[in-house]
Amino acid sequence: MFKVGDTVEWSSQSGGYTEDKRGVVAAVVPVGGRPDRDKFWRLYRGTGPGYSRDHVSYVVLVGKRPYWPRVCHLRAAHSAEAQPAQATNSRYATALEVYTEWLNGGLKENIFDRWCRQRLNAPEPPAHSA
Repeated sequence: MFKVGDTVEWSSQSGGYTEDKRGVVAAVVPVGGRPDRDKFWRLYRGTGPGYSRDHVSYVVLVGKRPYWPRVCHLRAAHSAEAQPAQATNSRYATALEVYTEWLNGGLKENIFDRWCRQRLNAPEPPAHSA
């Protein structure tokens, strides 16, 4: 399904929080195998990586940190979604800029403006004079 060098993403849950992760496939682990202990020693700290799996699996590096996620949660990362954290930040900045311009009377009310106010929990702006 994936090969070394592919960019993948998945969601993981821990402590009541869900976090989206994105990384690069660093190794393919065969059926019944476990990640290489010498190459991915961080996976063996604490309780270790767990039992071997009954299917091909993948070690994924997020930065320098290795993960051994369940294959059913992995999906190929698409180039349009290349940087989800940056995209979220740029959408927020754009929404804030549009809302500010509208608040200053530069834009007429439309659905996007309403969406910006709701997303930013902003107060209703003063009525515009035509």
